[in-house]
Amino acid sequence: MPTLTRFMVQAYRRDDDGDLIAEEPLQFHCPDEARQRLEELSDRRAGVVAYSWIGDMKTGETGRISLLSVSGALPKFAAIALGIEDHAA
Repeated sequence: MPTLTRFMVQAYRRDDDGDLIAEEPLQFHCPDEARQRLEELSDRRAGVVAYSWIGDMKTGETGRISLLSVSGALPKFAAIALGIEDHAA
């Protein structure tokens, strides 16, 4: 199975009702770039998470997801999926 590792940053902002809204996910070439972007966004967003995922290049199926760093609050589903329930809003 040919695999591909992606390094992602997902930021969340609050809408007028206080709900967390996902912004467009950002993709990076290495974990250090993803962590750096998280740091840049952390003061301006309600929550930000950096993670890596490994997927099958042929099928597109996602394999293992690993947390790189987190700041602030995340939607409950995202926090549970990453195993960090203490960041759930």
